[in-house]
Amino acid sequence: MAHLAFDTQPISVSTDLSISYVSGASNGDTLIIVCESKHAGGKLMFSQASIYVQKPDGSRGRLVAIGKHTKFILQSRL
Repeated sequence: MAHLAFDTQPISVSTDLSISYVSGASNGDTLIIVCESKHAGGKLMFSQASIYVQKPDGSRGRLVAIGKHTKFILQSRL
């Protein structure tokens, strides 16, 4: 719903929203969240977020969860 606050963003609805929990994270773990827009155009928008436990050297460790979101564009705002 946050995208509705901006006049230039399209009016859209969610058609698919999912989370796959791959492994756990412990209390005190630092997490790295990577968000990607896979496709935005035509009538559909696809995005994905991956959550990793951060290794001591700051790099990505094991995958904790993957979230996917698909939106259908109803109309563009003028």
